[in-house]
Amino acid sequence: MLQDEAAIDHLPIRCRSISSAVTHCWRWGATTRGAVEGDAALTLADRLGDLTMSAESLNLLGRVAYRRGDLETARDLYEQSLALHRRAGDEISAAFVRNNLGLIHKNLCEWDAAASQPEVRARESPAH
Repeated sequence: MLQDEAAIDHLPIRCRSISSAVTHCWRWGATTRGAVEGDAALTLADRLGDLTMSAESLNLLGRVAYRRGDLETARDLYEQSLALHRRAGDEISAAFVRNNLGLIHKNLCEWDAAASQPEVRARESPAH
């Protein structure tokens, strides 16, 4: 949400800056802007070849989709994020995504899939 993210020369820092903007958009309910910023973060992370940043960007986009009420898109984004976190060997972040994914499955009444997510807690919205 900087006026000109291109002014940040270091691409990983630029990606983190954009991801931070997505988080703020999600919290404020600015889902259209959050989706745009999230796509930008994902594109940059993919360009860098950074699996962890790509996974985080997909997770953020899943949160934006969840906030919009688009549960199917949120599920798809979380599943992609989970796969990348696992590929990167980041089991801690994968656990947070499994929790979010379990909540989506619950809200979609996909009970078997929800029960297969061991980190599911009785909460209203994804936290990470």
